[in-house]
Amino acid sequence: MEHLLRKAWLLELREPTPDFMAVYARRVKTGGQDTALKELVERLPLSGPAALRSAQGLMVLRAILLLAPWLEVPSLHGMLAAHALGLATGPAANVPEASSGAETYASLRTRVSPDMASTGIKGILAHQMEDLASRLGLGAGLLPLLQSICAALPADLYWHQRALKRLKGPAPQAPSGDPVRVICEGSLVAVLDLFGSMVRRGEPVLGFLAEAASRKLLEADRGLQGRTSWIFAYLAALAGAGPAQWLQAAALIHLFPSEEWPALEPVDGEANPGDLLEAILDADPREARRTALQVLGRVAPTDLMPILAEAVAASDPMNDGGHRLLATAAVAELLPRLDRTSQTWIVLALATSLAATQTSGDQVEMGKRAWNRVV
Repeated sequence: MEHLLRKAWLLELREPTPDFMAVYARRVKTGGQDTALKELVERLPLSGPAALRSAQGLMVLRAILLLAPWLEVPSLHGMLAAHALGLATGPAANVPEASSGAETYASLRTRVSPDMASTGIKGILAHQMEDLASRLGLGAGLLPLLQSICAALPADLYWHQRALKRLKGPAPQAPSGDPVRVICEGSLVAVLDLFGSMVRRGEPVLGFLAEAASRKLLEADRGLQGRTSWIFAYLAALAGAGPAQWLQAAALIHLFPSEEWPALEPVDGEANPGDLLEAILDADPREARRTALQVLGRVAPTDLMPILAEAVAASDPMNDGGHRLLATAAVAELLPRLDRTSQTWIVLALATSLAATQTSGDQVEMGKRAWNRVV
């Protein structure tokens, strides 16, 4: 039976039919989730013109898996089935790819971390593809994808060079003041000088960066929500980063538009986490922000991860280019590394952003129904 279900799944991956989601559910039920997803990943092109599309799809796949602990099982498999269908309708790999040389995920990540091309996508990809390969037992299988994309995108080392000037040259004359306000309102030189001084003194800077990124996202209009929330993915990829990468992050956040200074103002009334979910699903960012502030006055920011995960699961995975999922997964990674104030800011910003970009989840609902019928 398992052999027949595997064959049926592989046929669906080559030529999807209306039964795709039901076949996915049967394959997972008999062969396991990881096996079904490995078979999906193995059909994706890892080089050539379609490599970037594969990378985007794999980043979203990894985000779904990272959020699994906070999702109801039907929601998880509804998203996985919908996303698998989207990936299966793209081009397939012609031949298995092999990584070049003795490079590892760690050595590639070190090599590309100074490179800020496409707002740091190389370092983010290295971080996320290493994690995805570990989750699915793919070994070095995703290295060819990373090597292909890193070779195709021209290098941008400008920000790394500006950072090294502050770290290896004479100590900069750092401006005084709140580091978050300097990022949002100061000059680029002031940002680099201040964070260069802080990093040289060994001071932790992640909390300041997370709060500044959150403030930028709260200010962003709907058209810039996805691009601005990308900052969270960059910050999440900085675990174990070298000194220069912290300055690169500060510069990246600074360059996003900043017009106002959002404040955590007290909000009257009480709300529960369920009210926040409804505000997000209603696509009402103002109400989501107000409700989030009320809820955050009573519960820990980390306790809202199930609400944020279920909210993002209510939209199809690639809506907004997958940015909603990538941002939510990045916040899940960042929360354990932040203090309570920074956690509050980042959860508030994410909840507001999810409401601003809420769309339909028809494909996810189809996947959930197929899962419930089969299981």
